[in-house]
Formats: sequence, structure tokens, C-alpha cells
Amino acid sequence: MTLEELKEIVRQLISQARVKSAFDKIIKWAQDNDQDELKNESSFLKGRLEKLNRNMRLGIISNADATQEQNKISLGVLGLLDNINEGSPNQNNQIVTPPSPSSKKLKILMLTSNPANTTKLNLDKEHSVITQKLQGKQELFNIILKKAVSGTEFKEFTQQEQPGVLHFSGHGEKGKYAGIVVQNDDKNEEALIPIGGLKALFKFFQKHFQIKVVLLNACHTQDQAAVISKYVDYVIGTNVAIGDKAASAFSSGFYFQLAEDNQMDITNAFDSGRTEAVMKGAEEDNFVIYHKGELIVV
Repeated sequence: MTLEELKEIVRQLISQARVKSAFDKIIKWAQDNDQDELKNESSFLKGRLEKLNRNMRLGIISNADATQEQNKISLGVLGLLDNINEGSPNQNNQIVTPPSPSSKKLKILMLTSNPANTTKLNLDKEHSVITQKLQGKQELFNIILKKAVSGTEFKEFTQQEQPGVLHFSGHGEKGKYAGIVVQNDDKNEEALIPIGGLKALFKFFQKHFQIKVVLLNACHTQDQAAVISKYVDYVIGTNVAIGDKAASAFSSGFYFQLAEDNQMDITNAFDSGRTEAVMKGAEEDNFVIYHKGELIVV
């Protein structure tokens, strides 16, 4: 089935109020043509539709609100298809899709957490360094900063923004209490997203959207990176307690290379960041990178 044929079928199904069937057609086509982003976004919208139908059955949404939400979902379906070009087969007979102008802009979501009873970190400086390295490249990058996040906010901000790069700066824990340190929901002390929580979190994200890389710029995050990498293409972590200077230097080198590299090669960016961190006194093997669940050597 060609893309134009798919569009026509989907339009007909939507006109017949068979939106669920339209989603099923899109997801099947996306699977057959290696269109992971289309599949993930369609699955996310399908989930919204299922939630809407459930709320309608339970009578907890008005008819006017339900109609408005249905219209938004239907428009979302058509918008997805309008942003996909069929492209031409590559050497493996897979469909190559040129990115739309909006998809060229890489969204970076920086989440920070430094609870009052933990070692003070200069996270604002790190954000300033990243912003400086991306100056002049606004057409390629969009960086969003969320400070003092709780575990709930970590999930909700990521789900709302659907970033290509998810950058966490703060503290990590190893051993029995391995995880990342965040604020508690009352924002008055620390809380932990443990290894099991990270696994569930990124498994959930994978079902709804695609994250290109996760950067855990925090102490003792190798185990966390290993778990997350089962659900994200690239994950970067550390196997020691790193200081502010090394963490900021890694970010500087990583994002400088990302901005300079037209291909946005993550391994090159990792190598650049690690080099700058070593220049500030870190050891080369302090930083680790995983690709699709495997620790790789760069």
C-alpha cells in the first residue's frame, strides 16, 4: 500500500467515525515501512482515544467536551499523515522519509534536581554552558529547562515535551539504593527514582514516543544507564562521583560537537564531551555510553 492509498483509506474511515480502525491501519503501515516515529505517535493518539471512550462510557465527560476531544484526535491523525513523505527505497528496500522542517529541530529537555539536604551543585552554570554552545543554532535546537523536579514531574515533563535528548543533572545513587535523586512531591526533601522505577518509566516512554539519547550527568549512574538503554538508543552515564567542573565540561564538549556535526552523531558528541571532562581532571573511563542495551567502546 502506498502512502497516498493509506491517506485515502484513513480519510474515509474518519468520515465514517471509525477512528480506531484508522489508527490500526496507520500503525500496521508504519510497522511495515519502518516508520517508528509515526507508529509511536499514532499509538499515543490511539491511547488518548481509548481513554476518551472509557470516560464517555463512565459518564465523566460531557458530550461537548467529548466531541471537542474527538475532533482534536481526528485532526491529529490527519496531521501525522500530512507530515510524512513516502520517500524512496534505500538499499535495503526500506522507506526513507525526508524529515519535515519541524522535525529537524532537536528538542533538548534538561531536568535538574538538587534537594536542600544534598551536596550543592552549580546546575544553573551547566545550563548556561549548554545554551552558549548552542547559540547560533536556534534553527536546529530547542532547549527547555525544568528545575527542582520531583519523580512525578520527571515523568510528566518528559511525556509533555517528548524530547529527542533527555538530560538529567543532579545526584545518582549506587548499590542497594541505586537510582537518581529528585525532589519529593512536597519539594521539601529528597526522593529516589530507583532502578525499577526507571525501568518502568522508560518502558512507558518507549510506547508513546522516541527519545534519541538520555544523558545522566550525575554521579554513579552506570547501572541506571544500562537499564534505560533497553528502551532508548543511546544512554550516557558515569561510574564514579564526578564534580561540577567535570560535569559541566562534559556538557560543554557534548553539545558543542552536537551543534557542529551535521549528522548529530551521538558517539562523536560523547567523545567530545569526555575529552573536555578529562581536560578538567576526570578519567577517560569515568563516562560510559550504552547503545541499545550494550556498553560500547568509543
